[in-house]
Parts: sequence; C-alpha cells; structure tokens
Amino acid sequence: MRRKINGTIFQESLGTANRKMAEKQLAVRTEELKAPTSSPINCAPTPPTLEEVCEKFLAGNAGNKPGTIKNYLWVIKGLKASFAKFRAPINSIVASDLKLYFGSLKHLKPRSHNDAALIVGQIFESAVADQYIPRNTLRAVPKLRRRVPKSKDRIPTFEEFEGLIADIRSKQFADTREVSADFINFYGRAAVGEAEASQLDWSHVDCVVSPQQLDKRDG
Repeated sequence: MRRKINGTIFQESLGTANRKMAEKQLAVRTEELKAPTSSPINCAPTPPTLEEVCEKFLAGNAGNKPGTIKNYLWVIKGLKASFAKFRAPINSIVASDLKLYFGSLKHLKPRSHNDAALIVGQIFESAVADQYIPRNTLRAVPKLRRRVPKSKDRIPTFEEFEGLIADIRSKQFADTREVSADFINFYGRAAVGEAEASQLDWSHVDCVVSPQQLDKRDG
C-alpha cells in the first residue's frame, strides 16, 4: 500500500493478493496511522554516578604528569572510602553532602585539604561540562578552604653555616666552587640577603673605612 497521511507518505506491503482482504487491511492500517500517538517516553539517560564521573575524569586527564595523576587517584580513593554518595547519581549530591565529607577530613593538613577540594571541584566541573549537572555543587559549600600557616625561614647556626661553606668548597668537579663559597660566606658574615649582595661590585667596597654601609633592597 501507499498512502499520504498528515503529510507523511507510508509505503508497506499488506501481505495478501485478495482484493477484498487487502481493502479491509488497508482501511484498518490507515486508521492506525491516523490515530494520535501516545505520549512520548522520556528516554533521557540516567545521570551517571560520581564514581562513573571520576572514571571519565581520569580517562580524560590521562595525559597529565605522573605526579598530577597520583594526586587525582589519592583524592578519588578518599571519596570511594569515605563519601557516602560516591555511587549515587551525581545530580543527587547536594552541598551539605560535600560539606559533611570535607568536615570529616580533619586528619589532613591545610594544604592537602585544599588540594583535595581543588580536585573534587575539577571533577564536578567536568560533570557540568558534560551537562550532567547545571552547576558545580562544590561552589555552594561555604568556607571550604583552610588557611595555610606561613612557615618561618629557619636560620642556621654558625656551625651549620660553616659546614655549608666547607661543603661547597669540597665539590670536586665544580669550577666555581671557591667563588660560590666566598659569595655565600659573605652572605652570612655580612648578614645580607641575595637582593643586597647581588647589587654589589668592588666599587662599593672601601677597605679603609669601617664599618661598610649597605642599602636595604627587596626582591
């Protein structure tokens, strides 16, 4: 049969050579094609779990440096071990879930905690890019980052300083070992930093006048 119904041409076999039978089948088939279709079924795929998003994230970043990959694996291992919704659909995870998880990481030092938060944020950003979620859920977690305390520079003792000079002078295959040792020795004995010492030349040194004067410099 060949029929045009609602602007669409249908062509198919009725499976019989009997004219009367064919006319009956044609009438029935025509009514079927004219009938409104049922409500469309939502065939949208189920959003992936966080575990699946992590796997895809790792695959997409496989070309990064080994140290970076190691950090990714460390963070994902922690999620797998401690995050209750690791195997739940990623669109079911809310900010309070992530806040609870990061609140449990008190054993981590601030820098490690911040590194973990950064990587988890990257994982959720990848889910946004793939349109699994409308926005990065982690961004809604308040006060996520921890303050990293600044470490003070350790000043060596005089004995340690002398040992450092002796070690530089003992470098067998270093052509500049004597000059380097003298320069470091000057650093320590004159109590100056690299910014001040690097600006000096012999015109600034007066072996008659004592004490010598140096201008303070930054950077």
